[in-house]
Amino acid sequence: LSEKGHQPFSYDNLSLVFNGEIYNYIEIRELLINQGYSFKTGSDTEVFLIAYHAYGDDCFKMFNGMWSAGIYDNQNESLKLVRDRYGIKPLYYYHKEDSIYFSSEVKFILEFISNVKSNINMVFDYVEHSKIWHTSETMFSEIHQVSPGEILVYDGNNISFDSYYSLTSS
Repeated sequence: LSEKGHQPFSYDNLSLVFNGEIYNYIEIRELLINQGYSFKTGSDTEVFLIAYHAYGDDCFKMFNGMWSAGIYDNQNESLKLVRDRYGIKPLYYYHKEDSIYFSSEVKFILEFISNVKSNINMVFDYVEHSKIWHTSETMFSEIHQVSPGEILVYDGNNISFDSYYSLTSS
């Protein structure tokens, strides 16, 4: 909660925006200190980014908590959007041509879409079955969500997906 922890948070060639909380960040911080890393803040945001620097995508498996994040790699000019393994913190995105918008709240993305269309299938699922979290779709046809335990990679043109966690694999 200090100015040192303001976002976007940067380290080396990486920048992070992060929403949530890593409950075991103190233990991970100690592990990283033992590997030679130093810290300027006491924030879980800094631990998140330095853990990513040290371990890459494997760091996500280490985190206990509720979070969603965007990590931009200046060197590779790529963006990763990632969500906690159980999907507690939402992470929405809208991709059009050479742009991507993301947020943990749909209302911020809606500001960038001029003609929003409802996703009638999701509206039906909600009205008929009270289900809305069983897919990457949302109530809006143009807006999607990163699934729990999933990594979205955006390279400036294309989107690809990878998974670091699956309920069926644990």
